[in-house]
Order: sequence, then structure tokens, then C-alpha cells
Amino acid sequence: MKCTNCGKNLKLPRKAYLNLEHYNVGGSVLAASECCNTGYIIRMEVNYKITEYTGKKTEDDWGIDLKKKV
Repeated sequence: MKCTNCGKNLKLPRKAYLNLEHYNVGGSVLAASECCNTGYIIRMEVNYKITEYTGKKTEDDWGIDLKKKV
């Protein structure tokens, strides 16, 4: 991504990403770019893809019995 202020490749400090991953999950942080100190808001997005299991296991990862299709 290019910086909207200086046009160089956008560089943001690693500490901003670490803060989101460890302390501020679901929130956002304001960080100055390393290229020219322009402020950027960084938000972490988490996505899940869910598909039906069709394998041969009879219980889930917590030991709960899986029901088979009727």
C-alpha cells in the first residue's frame, strides 16, 4: 500500500500490530507511519470459514460425539 501523504510504500510500526494482537483485540490503534509520520488507524479483522465436516471422526476436538446425517 502506498502512503496517502508521501506516496512511498506505507510502513507502520510493528508495535502497533503487536498491541492489537495482544492487548486491543477488536479495537483500533492510531499510529504514525514510519515513512513520514502521517497518522493511520489500524484495526484487526478476524474471519472464520465454516464448512460441514464429512470425515470419519466420531467426536469433536473436545470429546463431544458427532451426529451423523440421517
